[in-house]
Amino acid sequence: KYIKFLNFINKNNKLYCYINRLFIFGEKNMKVLIIYYLITIALCSIILYICHKKIKKEYTKELVLKIITLSTVFLHYSDVWVSYLTTGDPDFGKSHMFAIYPCHIMMWISLIFAFLAKKDSKLGHILADFMFYIGFFCGTIGIVVNDSYLATPDLGDYEVLKGLLSHSTLLLGCLYVFVMKYVKVNAFRNLCSAVVGFLAFIVDGVFIINLFKLFDVEEVNAMYLLEPPFENLPFINTATIGIAGVIAVFGLATLLEYFFLPKEQRWINRLSKKGESKCTNF
Repeated sequence: KYIKFLNFINKNNKLYCYINRLFIFGEKNMKVLIIYYLITIALCSIILYICHKKIKKEYTKELVLKIITLSTVFLHYSDVWVSYLTTGDPDFGKSHMFAIYPCHIMMWISLIFAFLAKKDSKLGHILADFMFYIGFFCGTIGIVVNDSYLATPDLGDYEVLKGLLSHSTLLLGCLYVFVMKYVKVNAFRNLCSAVVGFLAFIVDGVFIINLFKLFDVEEVNAMYLLEPPFENLPFINTATIGIAGVIAVFGLATLLEYFFLPKEQRWINRLSKKGESKCTNF
């Protein structure tokens, strides 16, 4: 069936090339990123298992979250110091000053949530939901399709290495909030939090683009609003990514409901019960 599917797509088509690149792993660079991601997931799983079993005090739980989120910020800016110490040029770029891409926003949201005093508030719930669901996908995509590594496949280049490491700690922090029960599984509520977060991405992108125009600064493709992330795949744009993200979040939340909620609390069962009661009343 897989061979038939590939034959169905014209081999000269750009979509075929992209599918071949992602799923057949024909490129050495993509293989390295996949292996790195699997290692990251394995290490995260070990760390999270230890945290789940050993951390009992709320103070320790909060402290670990703060350390993880601060590590992500530290790694994000660490190339500035490394560049200055090795070349004398701090190489302080746009991404160090502005939240240009989704992962940048996730980094700051993670830090805000870690230091939020009332995590059980409505704001805390929204941030936790958004941090886990969107952060998980951002961290995964940021590693598996890492632009820096694909452009410069050299882990000896610190700017490339820190990009992968910072996405790893971002992923760890986002998984930590779920494992340590900061996230309350509720598919519809989780979906609303994700939609609010996606809208925040767009607002951030529009603001940065117009800010740069106002001060006549070289434009930047903030939140991929000006150009698609993949030049040869124009159909993968902000709108399609957003729609796919919302569907993915709802699908993941539904799956988590199945594993972590009693049957009567899952949205599918609640919906079917309402349907049965209406039929009975009729």
